[in-house]
Amino acid sequence: MKLLCQDFFSLGAEKPIPGACVVTMGNFDGVHLGHLALLRHAKEKAEALGRPLQLLTFEPHPRMFLRPQEPLLRLTPLRSKIRMLNETGLLDHVFVLRFNKGFADRTPAAFVKDILKKELQPSLVMTGEKWRFGRDAAGGLADIAAAGIETLAFPRIPDISSSSVRALIEARRFEELPRLLGRFFEIEGHVVRGQEKAQALGFPTANLLIPHYVQPPDGVYAVRIFTGDVWHPGVSFFERGGEGARLPSCFETHIIGFAGDLYGTRARVQILRFLREKADFSSAEELTAAIASDIKQAGEG
Repeated sequence: MKLLCQDFFSLGAEKPIPGACVVTMGNFDGVHLGHLALLRHAKEKAEALGRPLQLLTFEPHPRMFLRPQEPLLRLTPLRSKIRMLNETGLLDHVFVLRFNKGFADRTPAAFVKDILKKELQPSLVMTGEKWRFGRDAAGGLADIAAAGIETLAFPRIPDISSSSVRALIEARRFEELPRLLGRFFEIEGHVVRGQEKAQALGFPTANLLIPHYVQPPDGVYAVRIFTGDVWHPGVSFFERGGEGARLPSCFETHIIGFAGDLYGTRARVQILRFLREKADFSSAEELTAAIASDIKQAGEG
């Protein structure tokens, strides 16, 4: 899969290659099972036509640009989303457009003319049946069809959506997410130094800042962490950052049975289930006992 970008060059990607192709478009936030069903169907159409399959997505997520005052909602930042899309093996190219004021103000007709007909030149465009585009979300598949491009609407799969995933995260029902995602919900980032309070008690942690993700509720979670090409069991403490918070939002993960220095490396943490609420402890001994109990529960899962 080749990554193709327009007005988003920090990824070091190439410009799009125009030509007859099948195009699907959307945010694909979370890359859930509904998205995968759409991509499989689009791939079947592309293979039947003998055309490459291109995916058009946006950075940042449009809602984050248009309504920055709202709580963070993103399930997969761009790097994670690109990795997950690549792992499907279904796509020939991914085309990333920078979502900024100029793009948000573009009319549906201008989007079809400048992006679809000029840049991508698709023989077929396939999206979810309710997908909208253009200024004030005024455009739909009918506008694309009116420009002489064949279109196909993919029906929404009941109960599978990015909003449903966010609702389960807020309710701490992480064990139910594989039903929507086909995997556990995960965060990804660089391991940074934290306050090292747990390390002083004999429980070193790998700390991942998550400023761009949807924020789960505070608490302690059973997790597994992927580093060095291996999944390790672990237990994570999370406290939301934001305005008025002492620190940025950070997952502090103790890796069970692991000894090593991970600072500066990239890691992925999958959240398996909620263990307990965040709590204050009156002594180091109480905190040590609580962490030991958390590790035991996480290991029993």
